[in-house]
Amino acid sequence: MSDLVTLEIEGLVKPVALPLTEALTRLWDELKLLPLGANQLEAYRHFLRAGAEERVRAALLEDGLLQLSFALDGEIRLVRATPVRVPAAPR
Repeated sequence: MSDLVTLEIEGLVKPVALPLTEALTRLWDELKLLPLGANQLEAYRHFLRAGAEERVRAALLEDGLLQLSFALDGEIRLVRATPVRVPAAPR
């Protein structure tokens, strides 16, 4: 699996391809600025703590994507991370 993932935060961050480490940093940088409330923010802080890369890789391998949600302004927003598919080299 490529280390590149496409990260999107519905309605806030358009899909962008980044190395996994940068994608997780970008996700946290975006989320911690939002008025999520203490419980939601703590849940994301817990998920993105040390070892997050391994947890996300496992989810990507198992399900093909990682999809999380949060409530903001009365709406459910999705966070999506999907592996960037790198085409096979021609033979």
